[in-house]
Amino acid sequence: MRAFVETAGRTTDYAFLGPAPERLWWLGDPGLKTAFEGPTVVVRRAGGCQVYVGGIPSGRVDHQDRRRIRFNLVFDDAGWGEGVADGAGVGEDAVLGLLAAWLADAAEEPVGRRVQAVLDGEFTEAVVEDLLARPGAGSDEEVRRRLGRALGRLEAAGDGAPAGGAVPGRWFGSLRDPDARRRFLGHAAAVLAGAGGEALLLNLVRSPAAVPPPAGGGPDPGATVVLAQDPKGWDERGLVPLPRPKKVEDRQGAEPLPVRNGSRPVARPGRAARAAIAAGVVALALALLLPPALHLARRTGSTSTSTVSTGPGASGASPSASTVSRARVTPPR
Repeated sequence: MRAFVETAGRTTDYAFLGPAPERLWWLGDPGLKTAFEGPTVVVRRAGGCQVYVGGIPSGRVDHQDRRRIRFNLVFDDAGWGEGVADGAGVGEDAVLGLLAAWLADAAEEPVGRRVQAVLDGEFTEAVVEDLLARPGAGSDEEVRRRLGRALGRLEAAGDGAPAGGAVPGRWFGSLRDPDARRRFLGHAAAVLAGAGGEALLLNLVRSPAAVPPPAGGGPDPGATVVLAQDPKGWDERGLVPLPRPKKVEDRQGAEPLPVRNGSRPVARPGRAARAAIAAGVVALALALLLPPALHLARRTGSTSTSTVSTGPGASGASPSASTVSRARVTPPR
């Protein structure tokens, strides 16, 4: 798999070391109810395998506000099946080793430092500053080599062996439960190997009811396992089934909106309904504006009377037929 490393420098905002992915597919997805600054994992198959492992803390800090800098790792399945050693890609086992170690770290309070230690060991402050100063393909080989060594050490550690395989349906569990983590890893391994579905670690989800349905009300992506970093009042062991996502019945062609923050779907008018609304707005505007315009036109075009003096001493005289001229103005058509 191709691998991409995103991090920040002392005074440089977040950027990818070397080449960047063609598309930042994890951003703007309403199905990912998570803060990307915190522990997040996305493993999914959507026309290809996509993996995002983010929120990994570094020992480095921002020199302006002293905030902890983090690593975000992105993988796709270009070069799938090619090992780390040949420098062409990252293997499935290396990605699973990273997932196992990061889930174990994220389950601890405070967050553990297994993944941080190996990434900081390869991407030191000096290395990061150098790579950020020369972005693009010129640093691609060095990034792959350093990341490959780091992932190799995590793979050798063998934290949390996967349990089972793909999990049919939609399931929910707590990150702090070792059994749920093993089932998550087993499902993630199946997705990496070609099974449909997704495995998600979301840090803004507190209960099964808060898990968003498939994005945009579209087709179910397949088997789904969601781990919550800190579910509120959750004491279940293993995985429990998620409620089926509710759908909006559309009798007039309504299009369901993406669900955000665990709320129910809301329908918006379909194309025909939107056209009818627009026509109604135009008609209302004409009804409000047209009468005043016609009234003004009538006043402008009404008969006007003016008095004209025809002789001396006319001042103060009463107007008569001989001294009054009437003109009728016909309004333009």
